[in-house]
Amino acid sequence: MKRQYSIILVFAVFFLTLPWLSFQEASPTTNRLEAIRDFMNAGLDQFQTMIDQLQETATALSNEEQSIKELQKAHINCRLAFKRIEFLLEYYQHEAVDNFINGAPLPGLEPKVADINILEPEGLQVLDELTFAENPFEEKEAIIEMANRLQYNFSLMYEYQQNIRMYDRHIFEAIRFELIRIFTLGLTGFDTPGSANAIPEAKVAMASMYKVFKNYTRIIDHEYAEEVDPLFEDAIKYLRDHNSFEDFDRLTFLKKYINPLYDEIYEVQLIMGVETIKEVDKTTKSINYEARNIFAEDFLNPSFFTQVAQVDITPERVELGRLLFFDPILSKNNQRACASCHQPEKGFTDGLAKSLAFDYEGSIQRNAPTIINAAYSHRWFYDMRLEQLEMQIQHVIFNGQEFNTNFDEILEKVRGSKTYTKLFKEAYSKQVNQPISPFTIGNAILAYVGSQNGFSSPVDEYIRGERKELNASAQRGFNLFMGKAACGSCHFAPTFGGIVPPYFKESESEVLGIPTQADTSNLKLDPDQGRYTNGRIMEQVDFYQYSFKTVSVRNVALTAPYMHNGAYPDLESVVDFYNRGGGAGMGIDLPHQTLPFSELNLTPQEQKDIVVFMEHLTDTLGMTQVPTKLPAIESFPELANRKIGGEY
Repeated sequence: MKRQYSIILVFAVFFLTLPWLSFQEASPTTNRLEAIRDFMNAGLDQFQTMIDQLQETATALSNEEQSIKELQKAHINCRLAFKRIEFLLEYYQHEAVDNFINGAPLPGLEPKVADINILEPEGLQVLDELTFAENPFEEKEAIIEMANRLQYNFSLMYEYQQNIRMYDRHIFEAIRFELIRIFTLGLTGFDTPGSANAIPEAKVAMASMYKVFKNYTRIIDHEYAEEVDPLFEDAIKYLRDHNSFEDFDRLTFLKKYINPLYDEIYEVQLIMGVETIKEVDKTTKSINYEARNIFAEDFLNPSFFTQVAQVDITPERVELGRLLFFDPILSKNNQRACASCHQPEKGFTDGLAKSLAFDYEGSIQRNAPTIINAAYSHRWFYDMRLEQLEMQIQHVIFNGQEFNTNFDEILEKVRGSKTYTKLFKEAYSKQVNQPISPFTIGNAILAYVGSQNGFSSPVDEYIRGERKELNASAQRGFNLFMGKAACGSCHFAPTFGGIVPPYFKESESEVLGIPTQADTSNLKLDPDQGRYTNGRIMEQVDFYQYSFKTVSVRNVALTAPYMHNGAYPDLESVVDFYNRGGGAGMGIDLPHQTLPFSELNLTPQEQKDIVVFMEHLTDTLGMTQVPTKLPAIESFPELANRKIGGEY
């Protein structure tokens, strides 16, 4: 969620002297996992103590400045105690931590139940907002209640934690996940919506992981092990020496410390012969654990999101899907193709505020999104109503404003083509009796769309060391995007979209207050209520009114105009919208807006830098190839001259 951050005085001296930061690795006679468990138990006890102190200071809170400072100090120390053991707590009890200990301060819905069961936000992020509110004393009752809930929830986690079975593999995985978490959720300020205490928290988390990991590096004699210790030490020093949230150089920290540590920790795991998750669990994961860089091209597994095994996305199916994507025979009037609204030269959009409807009868309800990296999501359409990308293809076929047809008509045309028949038999040889079917047509298009992935923009190449230089404005823009401007707290790296790290198992939507047009002198909220009215029936709750899927900003320089209704003609106007605090910040009455109402106070140069950064996220290499001709449809000679990509 996007949030405005208040800049506060960090209690640096206090947290640097906390006794629990000291930790001795295992002695030669102590099992390393026993030492790590002892560390974990000590951390659990310290977190419990800090929660107790938070409860006490909340109960004693008065309206005096000193009392408020004591409360804020107690809260910060509580969060620091949590950050010390976060990498292990999150690994073993991820859902419990997210729901009850450190979840985002917004309501949600309990998944997979028959009723609409609203889950009110709980935990440290909620407390972060409350304790650093404009007047925390006015929030005293809520703070006490939340601290009590934290105490109760943590007591349940504490008991569970005593019974976990810890393995070496878990430690390596937990540390690598925490490195992702530190960069994407910590340093962006996502975790600290009120205090902006992100840098000290990252330092504690990094120091904690280092102390645990020394149990491994001290027992092996290898160059990689020798390199890990200095990397950790230098990263911790960098965080100590650069503790300004707004000025922190996130790009440098990513390149010099996060990615190298992510790589070398995995290398140590291999050197030690510690099994990897791929060896013990054959199911497809969101992350390719073998990737050495969180901006690697293969960091995420598209198969996890599309639910289509990578081995099933064959070159034959991709090429068949490409033909179908550009062939207007999928529409009733044989004039509209998928490429009508998803044109390669426009980043697979159409350049219109809202796409043309069937037979030119008005417009489709919303702006056409790109298909590049569309696979990396768990929900599709702006209102997030579908959980399978393949179902989106069917929706377009049946929708009266789009293709306005059905599979019977499509099958008759496709089966009437000798070329298509041959291509389907080759691509789906196991479908002996029915190689051309609704399934194979949808699957072929899905294979094509699922192959349209690009993570080699100039920004990616620079981060991976494949490019020596990156435009200075783009570098500044990256740091603003991931920091002061808070863009990265909704558009999460590395997809810069709404799938939530570090596990990438959830897609988010936001309430932004999009107006009908960009003119700030005549603002009117767009009547489209998004997820509330057009989404799933079981998600019709008030906090989803005007909520729309958070899409990726990769290739955004090619896909104007912007927002679900195309209200903003260029990136400059989009950044200005966010800088003003969204719709609510400009005077629209929108109580559930998830974007902060206050201005970001970005300078004109800072706004320009953010735009330049987004422009450098462009990568369409190898994706824009258009078929040179379409297969003949012998049974329908009148279709011989149909246009590649459709008429409109």
